[in-house]
Amino acid sequence: MKQLYIKKVWTDDAHIYAETDNGIRACYAFDQWERLRDASKQDRESYQLSFSGIHWNRLDEDLSFTGMFIDNGLLPSSPDETIVCYPGYNPFQTGSSQMASEPKEYKGK
Repeated sequence: MKQLYIKKVWTDDAHIYAETDNGIRACYAFDQWERLRDASKQDRESYQLSFSGIHWNRLDEDLSFTGMFIDNGLLPSSPDETIVCYPGYNPFQTGSSQMASEPKEYKGK
């Protein structure tokens, strides 16, 4: 199984983006999900990164990295072949250090 590692996640007014350490970039339009479409800019920017995806606690919304890259046509449709993950995730880290209001970057593996 191949793994791709998320290096950076960021938003603009209409999308959330994720980029791997080898430069592959995927995005989702917020208007694909009612909760994200109707959310304030502040709520959209208040996300957390987990090992496998993006979570908006206030909005109760989750997006998986692997699904994002499959939906963008950047991976085969079988997630058994490749997974996309954020290696900077630390399940024991608390507070706002894993929250992102600025682009979140991971600087190493």
